[in-house]
Amino acid sequence: QQARAHLERRDYFRATLELFEGAITRVCQRNGWSANVAADRFNNAGAALNALQAADWKALEFLRNQMAHGVATGNWVRVNTKTGQCIHYQQVSRGNHDWVELAHAAGTPSTLERLLANLLTTIPDLAERA
Repeated sequence: QQARAHLERRDYFRATLELFEGAITRVCQRNGWSANVAADRFNNAGAALNALQAADWKALEFLRNQMAHGVATGNWVRVNTKTGQCIHYQQVSRGNHDWVELAHAAGTPSTLERLLANLLTTIPDLAERA
């Protein structure tokens, strides 16, 4: 809810952080881990989300780390500039210019907004499966 409200105000920084932290917290709650203990949050919940091998989670993790720390965790996700959909870079056919590197997509407000809107629909489901 908070992430969506921030996105509606075009506060991409807070929308990204709320969505990331909300997913981690939800995984902790579902698995009986403490959301207040760093080891549970990142070692357990983060590992559970990473184990899904989902491009959407990797994209959100990349954005969160880039925004919070100025450090990227890898750039193997591609984003569709028209839909905001994420896929692994190996899945993009050569010559398809609708798909760009995540770092490039994050630098374009309209594409970043589409990406975050897409993540708002996919991340909650990933948190339920992790």
